[in-house]
Amino acid sequence: MIPIVVGLITGALPIGLQHLFEGEHAISYNNQRPIILLLDSTIGEVKVKVAINNVPVQNLTKYKVRIWNSGDKPVENLKVGFFFDTKDEKFRVFSIGLTTDPPDPFIKIKVDSLANNKRNFTYPLLNKGDELIVTLLANASPNLKVSGKSKGGSFNEIKDGDEAQTFNLWFLIKFLIWIVVTLLILFIAKFVLFSSR
Repeated sequence: MIPIVVGLITGALPIGLQHLFEGEHAISYNNQRPIILLLDSTIGEVKVKVAINNVPVQNLTKYKVRIWNSGDKPVENLKVGFFFDTKDEKFRVFSIGLTTDPPDPFIKIKVDSLANNKRNFTYPLLNKGDELIVTLLANASPNLKVSGKSKGGSFNEIKDGDEAQTFNLWFLIKFLIWIVVTLLILFIAKFVLFSSR
């Protein structure tokens, strides 16, 4: 009876461990601090007004967001939403720059302009470690909120300076479980050998 139990345990454990160590879907992003490139200001008694294509510019502002696959599996059809927290009807996004790392000239990223303060991006495939950099140029400096959605995965913000300090606690837990299970198998095998004498 004991050899049957040991056989079942040693047969089932590798399957369980394989499931435990299976890769996960995870996307991380870093919403960098916006940079004001040009101010609508007063020089002495002269009011300087700036406009681009007849659109008034309060603060010409550059936004940059890095989005990368921090999981172990490729992510398909990643949807990312950008929302500028403003109700100003004169707010405009002048340009959107999309770059990938590694560079992929054939990738088609879908951009939807839902309103003057909302943009949605759909990225067809983001492999492990791949990165998408979104650069936006706007005529004011409202707060930018980023949200994301990927099938069966998480979407986590990494603030400036935190990226180097992130530690995968779940991987450590899985590694400790693997050690405990290995020791348990060795203990059971030794017990069976000892009791069969």
